[in-house]
Amino acid sequence: MSQHSQRGDELLNELCDDDLLWGPLVGLRPPPEQRLTWLRLVAISAAAGLLYGMTGDLFLALLPRSAKFAVPPVYALPAIIAVLSFACLTSTFARAWNRRAELLSRSRAWHVAIEKPRCS
Repeated sequence: MSQHSQRGDELLNELCDDDLLWGPLVGLRPPPEQRLTWLRLVAISAAAGLLYGMTGDLFLALLPRSAKFAVPPVYALPAIIAVLSFACLTSTFARAWNRRAELLSRSRAWHVAIEKPRCS
Protein backbone atom coordinates (compact mmCIF):
# COMPACT_ATOMS: atom_id res chain seq x y z
CA MET A 1 0.00 0.00 0.00
CA SER A 2 1.36 3.40 -0.89
CA GLN A 3 2.19 5.99 1.74
CA HIS A 4 -0.56 8.27 0.41
CA SER A 5 -3.17 5.50 0.56
CA GLN A 6 -2.07 4.49 4.05
CA ARG A 7 -2.38 8.06 5.32
CA GLY A 8 -5.84 8.30 3.74
CA ASP A 9 -6.89 5.10 5.53
CA GLU A 10 -5.59 6.50 8.82
CA LEU A 11 -7.63 9.69 8.38
CA LEU A 12 -10.80 7.78 7.48
CA ASN A 13 -10.34 5.43 10.44
CA GLU A 14 -9.83 8.38 12.79
CA LEU A 15 -13.19 9.70 11.60
CA CYS A 16 -14.81 6.29 12.03
CA ASP A 17 -13.46 5.94 15.56
CA ASP A 18 -15.04 9.20 16.74
CA ASP A 19 -18.21 8.41 18.70
CA LEU A 20 -19.63 11.90 18.23
CA LEU A 21 -19.63 11.56 14.44
CA TRP A 22 -21.63 8.33 14.63
CA GLY A 23 -24.33 10.08 16.62
CA PRO A 24 -27.27 7.82 17.41
CA LEU A 25 -25.86 5.08 15.15
CA VAL A 26 -22.82 4.42 17.39
CA GLY A 27 -24.35 1.10 18.47
CA LEU A 28 -24.01 -0.20 14.90
CA ARG A 29 -20.24 0.40 14.77
CA PRO A 30 -18.22 -2.82 15.06
CA PRO A 31 -14.99 -3.11 17.08
CA PRO A 32 -11.88 -2.03 15.09
CA GLU A 33 -10.71 -5.62 14.62
CA GLN A 34 -14.03 -6.69 13.06
CA ARG A 35 -14.76 -6.22 9.36
CA LEU A 36 -17.62 -4.05 8.16
CA THR A 37 -19.77 -6.66 6.41
CA TRP A 38 -22.31 -5.93 3.69
CA LEU A 39 -25.12 -6.72 6.10
CA ARG A 40 -23.82 -4.23 8.66
CA LEU A 41 -23.35 -1.60 5.93
CA VAL A 42 -26.95 -2.10 4.80
CA ALA A 43 -28.14 -1.77 8.41
CA ILE A 44 -26.11 1.42 8.96
CA SER A 45 -27.31 2.90 5.66
CA ALA A 46 -30.94 1.99 6.32
CA ALA A 47 -30.82 3.41 9.84
CA ALA A 48 -29.17 6.61 8.60
CA GLY A 49 -31.72 6.88 5.80
CA LEU A 50 -34.65 6.45 8.15
CA LEU A 51 -33.29 8.75 10.84
CA TYR A 52 -32.08 11.61 8.67
CA GLY A 53 -34.59 11.11 5.86
CA MET A 54 -37.59 11.24 8.17
CA THR A 55 -36.11 14.31 9.87
CA GLY A 56 -35.79 15.90 6.44
CA ASP A 57 -39.38 14.91 5.65
CA LEU A 58 -40.50 16.60 8.85
CA PHE A 59 -38.76 19.83 7.88
CA LEU A 60 -40.25 19.69 4.39
CA ALA A 61 -43.71 19.16 5.87
CA LEU A 62 -43.27 22.21 8.10
CA LEU A 63 -42.44 24.50 5.19
CA PRO A 64 -45.25 26.85 4.37
CA ARG A 65 -47.50 25.75 1.54
CA SER A 66 -46.76 29.04 -0.20
CA ALA A 67 -43.30 27.71 -1.12
CA LYS A 68 -44.82 26.47 -4.41
CA PHE A 69 -43.04 23.14 -4.67
CA ALA A 70 -44.32 19.60 -4.64
CA VAL A 71 -43.50 17.68 -1.48
CA PRO A 72 -41.88 14.35 -2.38
CA PRO A 73 -43.38 11.09 -1.09
CA VAL A 74 -42.49 10.23 2.51
CA TYR A 75 -40.29 7.31 1.45
CA ALA A 76 -38.26 9.26 -1.15
CA LEU A 77 -35.83 11.15 1.09
CA PRO A 78 -35.05 8.18 3.39
CA ALA A 79 -34.49 5.94 0.35
CA ILE A 80 -32.20 8.46 -1.35
CA ILE A 81 -30.18 9.01 1.81
CA ALA A 82 -29.90 5.24 2.42
CA VAL A 83 -28.68 4.52 -1.13
CA LEU A 84 -26.22 7.42 -1.15
CA SER A 85 -24.85 6.59 2.28
CA PHE A 86 -24.38 2.94 1.26
CA ALA A 87 -22.47 4.02 -1.85
CA CYS A 88 -20.29 6.40 0.15
CA LEU A 89 -19.67 3.88 2.94
CA THR A 90 -18.67 1.06 0.60
CA SER A 91 -16.36 3.20 -1.50
CA THR A 92 -14.54 4.98 1.34
CA PHE A 93 -14.97 4.13 5.00
CA ALA A 94 -15.63 0.40 4.64
CA ARG A 95 -12.48 -0.15 2.58
CA ALA A 96 -10.29 1.66 5.11
CA TRP A 97 -12.01 -0.02 8.05
CA ASN A 98 -11.67 -3.52 6.54
CA ARG A 99 -7.99 -3.01 5.70
CA ARG A 100 -7.35 -2.02 9.31
CA ALA A 101 -9.38 -4.97 10.61
CA GLU A 102 -7.34 -7.33 8.44
CA LEU A 103 -4.06 -5.85 9.68
CA LEU A 104 -5.19 -6.07 13.30
CA SER A 105 -6.30 -9.70 12.92
CA ARG A 106 -3.00 -10.63 11.22
CA SER A 107 -1.06 -8.88 13.95
CA ARG A 108 -3.06 -10.64 16.66
CA ALA A 109 -2.57 -14.03 14.96
CA TRP A 110 1.17 -13.39 14.66
CA HIS A 111 1.46 -12.46 18.35
CA VAL A 112 -0.46 -15.58 19.34
CA ALA A 113 1.75 -17.74 17.10
CA ILE A 114 5.03 -16.46 18.55
CA GLU A 115 3.81 -16.78 22.14
CA LYS A 116 2.96 -20.49 21.84
CA PRO A 117 5.53 -22.72 23.48
CA ARG A 118 7.41 -24.95 21.10
CA CYS A 119 7.25 -28.70 21.55
CA SER A 120 10.64 -30.35 21.88
